[in-house]
Amino acid sequence: EKNSNYNIYVYDLETGTETQITTNKEIQFKPDIYGNKIVWEDRRNGDINVYMYDLETETEIQITDDEDGQYNPKIYGNKIVWQKYEKNSNYNIYVYDLETGTEIQITDDEISQTEPAIYEDKIVWTKSYWSYNDDKYMYDLYVYDLETGEKKFITNGEAHELNPNIYRDKIVWHDKKNGNYDIYMYDL
Repeated sequence: EKNSNYNIYVYDLETGTETQITTNKEIQFKPDIYGNKIVWEDRRNGDINVYMYDLETETEIQITDDEDGQYNPKIYGNKIVWQKYEKNSNYNIYVYDLETGTEIQITDDEISQTEPAIYEDKIVWTKSYWSYNDDKYMYDLYVYDLETGEKKFITNGEAHELNPNIYRDKIVWHDKKNGNYDIYMYDL
């Protein structure tokens, strides 16, 4: 019987070789990579948790072990971020430090915080909420500095500000301000 579930693979551009990282029959998806470390969502135990594989040591580590869902993991250096489904039906952002083995909750809000991305000590994400005045979902972007503990508001929910990413002091996302999805950038 052919396995119809998703697994994680890595392709080495230098050698031209493809290596299967996961072999579990459950779904593993949304991988991200930094250096020799790969992170992904994994459903092998019935819950959705974050796993990591180190290509150098060829070891797999389960990062989260929680019955609430952990989604959209991203990695930079020794830090992994993700969104966690909370019991009150929203999502918050968490970060795990591989060096210290500590997990920190970045957001604690009754409104969903999703789509995290990380670069060095800065984490960006989308905050989504229903606007009764506008009768639609609104989206804001935030950035948090792990070093200073400062949270900064980036956009004001004018439209669908989604899928943020960060590199150095630049944050990019797609937005539907003018009726079309366009790419926008904010310089910190």
